[in-house]
Amino acid sequence: MQAFARNCGNQTLDAKGDAEAAKTARPEYRCQGLGRTDLYERRRPCNRAGAKGSDQVCRIDGTTGNRMMTTVTTSKPFHIDKKRVYEAYKAVRSNRGAAGVDGQTLEQFDEDLRGNLYKIWNRMSSGSYLPPPVRAVSIPKKNGGGERILGVPTVGDRIAQMVVKQLIEADLDSIFLPDSYGYRPRKSALDAVGITRKRCWKYDWVLEFDIRGLLDAVS
Repeated sequence: MQAFARNCGNQTLDAKGDAEAAKTARPEYRCQGLGRTDLYERRRPCNRAGAKGSDQVCRIDGTTGNRMMTTVTTSKPFHIDKKRVYEAYKAVRSNRGAAGVDGQTLEQFDEDLRGNLYKIWNRMSSGSYLPPPVRAVSIPKKNGGGERILGVPTVGDRIAQMVVKQLIEADLDSIFLPDSYGYRPRKSALDAVGITRKRCWKYDWVLEFDIRGLLDAVS
């Protein structure tokens, strides 16, 4: 019982009576979440392997049964807040985008939103997430010199990628050079054009170069 209480984090044992009554009473644990006290029940130990990890304890939300909305979770190898997964979903939703190799659209993903987001969170936080294949779409190059292959991930994988982006972007962005404008927060191609225009006033020459088929050749 003490070990289980430690696994629950900030939970407190709600039990009354003497030691004999405690042996026969059904133990109840109260956890803080969403501005209220959620009642959890100890039912059985989980499997000691797999997605839940080792030595985990199964807990049932006796109030709502809502796995995605409760803020109290069992310990996982990787700490990822469920709220972060939901925020990543909202970012992907606002960007729209086509379906991936599984053919699932955003509207179809929303039909079981809670279950789909929980699946992503559970697999990522347990270290068992494997990204699905990316659908290849050929688009013509603007200069007319052939085609460019565009990769379209699935909706779920776009959400998982957004979670990782939100986790590491702040740390990695600080090491980029000031003249790097591609795929960076609060920077765009128009910013690059603006700084180029200013430098044209200072210099009367321009050096332009490109690596042909760079992404096609990188292994």
